[in-house]
Amino acid sequence: MFIPTPGPSYIIIAIGLWLLAGEFLLLARLFDKAGARLGRLGRWIKGVWRSSPAVIRFLVVLACAAPLAYGAYTLFAG
Repeated sequence: MFIPTPGPSYIIIAIGLWLLAGEFLLLARLFDKAGARLGRLGRWIKGVWRSSPAVIRFLVVLACAAPLAYGAYTLFAG
């Protein structure tokens, strides 16, 4: 029995389904719908990002960069 684990296995499963979409119409339609929804989500996020004040953008970037910097520090210096 296959139990998907968190991490790279989901990426491998998605790539496998994407390859099978070339053979099966149902999977191809599923990926088309998912792509359209992700495109709409991306446009909405882009609109919110552009309409937000510079201070909010700075805080969002800082909130994303701080954990990455901490992780890099603990990986290389810790």
